[in-house]
Amino acid sequence: MNKNLLDAWGQILLNRMLRKNGIREDSITVIDRLALVGKTGLGALEYEPDYDFETIQDSKDLDYLAEQCRLVLEKEDIGDLDLLYKMGGSSGSARPKVMTKINQKDWIIKFPSNIDRKNIGEMEYDYAKFSFLYHDEEDRWRLSPAYDLTYSNTYYGEHTTSVDGNGANPGEKELLQVGLKAGMKKSVCTDIIEQIRDMVQNDLQK
Repeated sequence: MNKNLLDAWGQILLNRMLRKNGIREDSITVIDRLALVGKTGLGALEYEPDYDFETIQDSKDLDYLAEQCRLVLEKEDIGDLDLLYKMGGSSGSARPKVMTKINQKDWIIKFPSNIDRKNIGEMEYDYAKFSFLYHDEEDRWRLSPAYDLTYSNTYYGEHTTSVDGNGANPGEKELLQVGLKAGMKKSVCTDIIEQIRDMVQNDLQK
């Protein structure tokens, strides 16, 4: 249930919607906040009664949505709050996002935060290529290289995903230990580490 509580972006939108509707943030309970998530949370859990604010219709204009996200992040009382809350108010994570349908398929579309680089979209795409299963040259399914292991500026530099217990600065030592504990040969582990290092330097280091 804790995972369904709004985080960062969703909390910003909810708190501002509460104030807009004359409700003090400290006057509602955790249960109230879950009820505001209702049936729109990420995952299978739903909450009843499903509280909601009256909002407007969705928009497919991504440039407009991106600009409204920027405005909300930069100043308290500007930006299309109703629209952003309707399309992404129950989503977690740090960056602004909306949930919508494109060609009858569900999409989660992320927008830059106020601390992101200008090319964050391109960087996210590059990292996404490393986060899924893929076919190798012999047409076998293999797990792609790990990601989310570089420096983090949140939670004191610690990552949610740790490597051999190290969430701050995992390196070759920790990667090797994980492989050895999984029963892999040291030479195989070393080769994989070198492959990942080469891919990161060639494809991600921009």
